[in-house]
Amino acid sequence: MQGGLSDEAPRTHSRSPRRRGRHRRGGGPATSSQRSALGFCGVARGVARDIVSSTSISNGRTVPANVKVVYPKVAAVEPALLAAAPGSVKTHLRPVFGFINLVIADFKKVNWNPAELAPYAQTLIARARAVAGDIRTLKVYFRATCKLNV
Repeated sequence: MQGGLSDEAPRTHSRSPRRRGRHRRGGGPATSSQRSALGFCGVARGVARDIVSSTSISNGRTVPANVKVVYPKVAAVEPALLAAAPGSVKTHLRPVFGFINLVIADFKKVNWNPAELAPYAQTLIARARAVAGDIRTLKVYFRATCKLNV
């Protein structure tokens, strides 16, 4: 060794054990959109069915039996779902949560009594119909990407 230089051959870049775990099974590295989808699906796993069922009132009759539990549960995960959602899903989640928040506000006005919702029914039904396309898109995403049975 002379002048601080080593007699060893220079190291070349080769596969190192540190790179293991960075690749998905079946191919190359996971893309950011795949990681985002997986994170979103993990958050959505517990409430996807509730989101779909709690927004299915377009016929004016279907109301979840346990409204006082379902709607606040769904509303509680709104920030986490929106934070984890890929952009293409976020576009559909926002109007759906707008509808869910409207339903919650109307139910609070009538002390969670579905029989007392009559004054709000027309508005709720119209809003439910307005978000029906967003709900369909979310159902497809939950089924196809998240592999959730909703």
